[in-house]
Amino acid sequence: MQEEMENWKQLAVAREKDLVEAQLQRDLFAAQLPSGPNEGGPQDEILNELMAKLGERINSIKDYKELSRTQLEYDLSNALRQLDQMRVRFENAEAARKALHEKYKNVLEKADGTLASPLRRLNLTFPTTGQRKTGNLNSAAQKKKEKRQILCTPKNGAGPASRTFIPVLFDDSTEENTAPEPQNLEQDEEMAEERTLLRLEMVNNHLSQTVTEKEAQLESLSQKQKEQAKVWLEEKQVLRESESALKAKVEQLSLENHGLREKLITETSRNDVLSRRIYSANDEVCALSE
Repeated sequence: MQEEMENWKQLAVAREKDLVEAQLQRDLFAAQLPSGPNEGGPQDEILNELMAKLGERINSIKDYKELSRTQLEYDLSNALRQLDQMRVRFENAEAARKALHEKYKNVLEKADGTLASPLRRLNLTFPTTGQRKTGNLNSAAQKKKEKRQILCTPKNGAGPASRTFIPVLFDDSTEENTAPEPQNLEQDEEMAEERTLLRLEMVNNHLSQTVTEKEAQLESLSQKQKEQAKVWLEEKQVLRESESALKAKVEQLSLENHGLREKLITETSRNDVLSRRIYSANDEVCALSE
């Protein structure tokens, strides 16, 4: 049983080594794919050297626990390396987003300074004494009409197709032709900047989600490590219990074998005594018959 257990352990370690070597070959092939047609370059040499070192390290492993620990350390280092790469990309995207935000802010401030309409002057007119006297005699309909004209009147000089109204209290007759028209080019640039900011925000959200997923993978990996260690301890405990039970059974069988041997010796001696008695009795019978 002990030999079978040792053979089983060695077979498990060999299979784990083969699995780790296959995973390393897969990672090496995946790392060589983005390099393109640059075969035999310095990157390939570094990867081959790293593969050789990892192969020597795997071949030097002789225990299942050490193999599991090495494999988990390799997975953890690979996950941490990917997390560092994602953090660098996230920081670069964040810096680019801040730069574009500042640029967009400056463009908006410049647009507010150039495209904003100027303030209109108040047209404050004071009636004369004659107008004050006649103003008291206006009827209710005239007051209502004047109130309606004060609230909203058509723009001076506009045709019947015009739908633009300006308040009477503000006089912009001298400044109505000085307001600049909106420029389509600057609006297109603003829209392009806004689309770029939205795209960067989407990339930022994607990177944040990727970092969150990597952290969740690290958490699940550590949880799997704990669970695997717990399972290994349970299997080790079961193995020890079965080994102790087998040892007890072997001792019991050896004791039973020893007892059976002693019984066989006593039975053999008894058989010899009985055989001698039979021989002596036969001799006596022969003597009496003669």
